[in-house]
Amino acid sequence: MQEISAVIEGIAECGNGLLKISETLRRYFNVNAEDEPKKKSPAKKKAEPPKEEIPPVEEQAPTPKEPEYTKEYVRKLLADIANNGQREKVKEIINKHGANSLSAVDPGEYAAIVAEAEVLLNA
Repeated sequence: MQEISAVIEGIAECGNGLLKISETLRRYFNVNAEDEPKKKSPAKKKAEPPKEEIPPVEEQAPTPKEPEYTKEYVRKLLADIANNGQREKVKEIINKHGANSLSAVDPGEYAAIVAEAEVLLNA
């Protein structure tokens, strides 16, 4: 009988661990945990130790951030456009950002170049 009790205790501990993990993941991925009613855990025995509290994770509002593009990505995108017969347009984009070649372009300009290139690609 003690073995069965030990197994049941182990299962209860695993269940509690899974609940903690799911709550942490829910907060991490910012799922609307406040809107959903919390599920109650199965009935517990009085002999069970008190449940540990998970410290709240500070959530920061996501800041809109421009994606960071690599030179290789920008080069491939511009090469695809140039190979589609728009070589002069690619040169204009690079010149517009103060350079004669992509290697001379400031990496901070890559996002703007990609935006302009995607317009050409979708045209």
